[in-house]
Amino acid sequence: MLGHVRRTTRTDVSLALLMAGISYLAWALSCWTAHHTALALREHVDDRGLPTLVATFIGTFAAWPRLIFDLLGPVWMLAGLYMVIRASRQHRVISWSWLLASTQAIGGLLIGVWAQSAQRLVGGPLTLVRPAGRDPFGIIVGVAVVIWVSTLVWLIGEGFRARGLRVGPDFGDSAKTHAYRK
Repeated sequence: MLGHVRRTTRTDVSLALLMAGISYLAWALSCWTAHHTALALREHVDDRGLPTLVATFIGTFAAWPRLIFDLLGPVWMLAGLYMVIRASRQHRVISWSWLLASTQAIGGLLIGVWAQSAQRLVGGPLTLVRPAGRDPFGIIVGVAVVIWVSTLVWLIGEGFRARGLRVGPDFGDSAKTHAYRK
């Protein structure tokens, strides 16, 4: 990237923000589907004679290592949102946020392909089972959606302030009015 980089526009920022949210949802849905597929495979298949791909898949998504994937998704989205904010302030190139969002979507696709290939190697139809106990998936997705929406609202408010539109009283308004009184 030699030479002059063009200015990041509001359209670039909004599309990158949208892509960060959509790629996180693809990641989260892939992890959720992989977890339920691994639970169904563990219920219907004995451990003897399993291909390595299926045994690794079940060991990863039917046990605690699945939480690493569940927590990696919001962290990845946060990194992408950070790059969107930095690009909106003209400190970074918007391509970094696109790169993070694209790799997260590709990672979600690879998790889905891994789940599909493990199911095909076992063969036969599977009945999905509900996991026993509490599943933190809904809480993690809820927190990630709240973070994404707050970033959206914050960027909209920052855009209003940059154009000089007053949204309401500023926090420092009272301090400014009394600062020069003696």
